[in-house]
Parts: sequence; C-alpha cells; structure tokens
Amino acid sequence: MHRADLVRLLAGQLPTGALHTGSEARVLDPGVPDDPTRPAVLALADGTRHTAELVVAADGIHSPARGLLFPGHPAPRYSGFTTWRTVIPTRDARPGPLGEVWGPGALTGVLPLPGGRTYLYAAALAPAGTRAADGDERAELLRRFGGWCAPLPGLLAAAQPELVLRNDVFEMVTPLPAFHHGRVALLGDAAHAMTPFQGQGACQALEDAVTLAHTAWTATGLGSALDAYSTARLPRTTGVVRRSARVARAVAVRSRVAVTLRDTALALAGRLPESAVVRGAAPMFDWQPPHLLSATRNGGVSDAARG
Repeated sequence: MHRADLVRLLAGQLPTGALHTGSEARVLDPGVPDDPTRPAVLALADGTRHTAELVVAADGIHSPARGLLFPGHPAPRYSGFTTWRTVIPTRDARPGPLGEVWGPGALTGVLPLPGGRTYLYAAALAPAGTRAADGDERAELLRRFGGWCAPLPGLLAAAQPELVLRNDVFEMVTPLPAFHHGRVALLGDAAHAMTPFQGQGACQALEDAVTLAHTAWTATGLGSALDAYSTARLPRTTGVVRRSARVARAVAVRSRVAVTLRDTALALAGRLPESAVVRGAAPMFDWQPPHLLSATRNGGVSDAARG
C-alpha cells in the first residue's frame, strides 16, 4: 500500500474540520501533566498562541520539539546513506516483481502496488548533502543502477524524473531517555529516527500512535499515560533501530572480499527452513496492539477488541 493512500484513509476517518495542515507550530512550554494550571503552550507561524492538554510532536528527524524537551541529547547523525524513492506506473495491471538486489555499498528494491504501479527504492553510500549535478535524480539512478540486473534498467527507464525523491538518511544512535516530557509526546522519526533497511520507519510511527491512543484512553491521568507510552515504546523502537543499523552495516561493505563473504552468508541464510526465517524475523513483526495483547492474556480476544 502506498503511504499516501494510507494517509488519505486515516484522514478520512477524522471529523470534518479537525485536520489543519500548512501552519507551522512550535512548542514554547511543554507544560506539567495533571496540573490544570500548566497546559502546554504552542505558537503558530502567525504569532498566535494556543494551549493544549496534550501535544503529539511528530515533527520529523530534526524535531524542534525533541530539541526543546531534551536539549542536551545527541541529535540524529548521518548514516552514510542517501536514498531514492519513486512510483512507476506500468501498463500491466498484474503484480510486478518483488525483492531486493544488493551490490557493493548499495541496494535497490521493488514492490508491487495496486493498479499496476511499482514502488522502487534505492540506497547508496554518499557524502551527506550531495545531489545529482544537473538536478536529475532519475539520471543519477540510471548512472548508478542502470547496469544492474533486470527488471531494474527497464523500471528506471520508465520512471518519471519529477517523481523521484532523494533523501539523506539520519539515525538516532543514542536512544532518548523517554518519549515524553511534560504534556508533549514524541512520535515517529522525532523519537527514533532509523535507517530504512528494515522498512520500519513509518510502521513504528503507526505503532507509536496506536500505543499512545491506548494509554491515553485507559490510564487514570495524563502523567501515567505518558509514562506508560514511553515504557512500552522505548525498548521496542530501540531494538528496531539497532536491528536496522546492523543491516545497514551489511549493505555498506564494498571490498571484494567483504562483499563475497556477505553474499555467501545471505545465500546460506536463504537455504534455512522457513520456520527458522520466521523465528528470526519474529522480534520485528510479532507486535500486537495493546488492547489485543491484553485481551489475549485474559484468555481470548473479545468482539470489542476485534473491532
């Protein structure tokens, strides 16, 4: 599923008039939980100020809110990788190819999307901030990956230059002490920026949101709700960040000997029984929403939990 399609579905569930975009906001005062006289204070770009019982700061990798809440904490560092993403329309409505191709210090991947579209992504080691000399990132992809195996050359040739996105990758090497302070909760990349090599950045943000909603709904007060949110999410996301970083180190190898050893290990891993592969991936993919987990521990999932 394309991320834009998911965002539209989620936004469509909000009450009319609840969603406002395009107005920059910053936290001035995180406030004090459970003290009605100390709400959080935000300022909009036009200078107006607003108070809030709870602020969810999903303001990205270079989060200003995180800098306010934890001013002495190390900022995300550049991972060494730059990435490209694009969606390629095809005439064939059947599902396209699926998988990744690894090379020295680089990889590409393709995923089929509904409607005959193909999602293509790529990553390569590069100095931070570098871009295609002529501004044409599709041409840069062709230069770097056009000689790789099929179907990459054909897909890259069909890509539309204006739809190719390029972003440098930053990661939170040092975990935060918590994902909240005062009445402000951090969510997504603002809390746990990671490399994309496990495809978990947006997934972990969704897990954050579900967990925060659950703790805010079930806890006796905002302070305990935010404490429970950090307690639930910090160990989980720290493990995902570290696992993705390990994969990044494997992608980053470039010497002939190191690449041969890595590719041999991958080939041997591909011969493992399916059950072993599933067990190895379980820490990443066996997460359950809190209400489902609670219902399961209590002897079964209720109809309400299924809803």
